[in-house]
Amino acid sequence: MSDENGGRRQLELPDRRKTTYDDLAKRLDAHIANMEARFRRWLIRGLLAFAIIGLASAVGLVGFGLVLSAQNQRTLELCESTNARHDNAINALTIGSNLDQKNAPTEAAKAEIRRRRDVTISLIDAVSPKEADCRNPVKVKVQPTPEATP
Repeated sequence: MSDENGGRRQLELPDRRKTTYDDLAKRLDAHIANMEARFRRWLIRGLLAFAIIGLASAVGLVGFGLVLSAQNQRTLELCESTNARHDNAINALTIGSNLDQKNAPTEAAKAEIRRRRDVTISLIDAVSPKEADCRNPVKVKVQPTPEATP
């Protein structure tokens, strides 16, 4: 039981360090690859989510622009038609008043017809005022500012 090393027998143990480090390196590389794959999937999903949100926002803004444009056009058309009705009503009232004044027997009757015409015109102006510039009310109604609001 003795050998050349002073009578003691030395056990030959396998060197486990090489295989241990190689195995550990392989496991670490596999873990890193797994984490990189998971991170890549997470990043792609996040980018897709942001892209979808961006596209939805862009579609919403375009839709809002179309609605705003249509609202501007409707408000402009409404203003112009209101001005036309206002003018037509006053013209018809003036023509009728002039005809009545020609047929009136006295100057007092003519003055009363003119007074009633003026009162009616004032009432029409109060109920349905004529806008001098139809572009300005569109701007005020769609984008009100403190100094532009009536």
